[in-house]
Amino acid sequence: MNMSTHNPSLVLPQKRDLYYGGAWHRPQGGYLDTFNPATGESLGPAAEANSADVDAAVRAAQQGFAVWRGMKPLERAGLLKKSGPGVARQRV
Repeated sequence: MNMSTHNPSLVLPQKRDLYYGGAWHRPQGGYLDTFNPATGESLGPAAEANSADVDAAVRAAQQGFAVWRGMKPLERAGLLKKSGPGVARQRV
């Protein structure tokens, strides 16, 4: 692929917020501008999580784990199999 003709908008995520607890959240830490180091081209904003964002994500993970831990192994396996195609579609 010729990087000089590469369009970053085709591979960069459209959502730039933080994802946890099954939902998107605006970062309390704000956003940082990101740039292609080879060209200086703007790649758009990236979420900058602060300690409050991290604390909220950890709480969400703890709640999610409590649910996950209570599921039977075959039920967990079924969910993982079901999520595989969605994860594969996100690969670049």
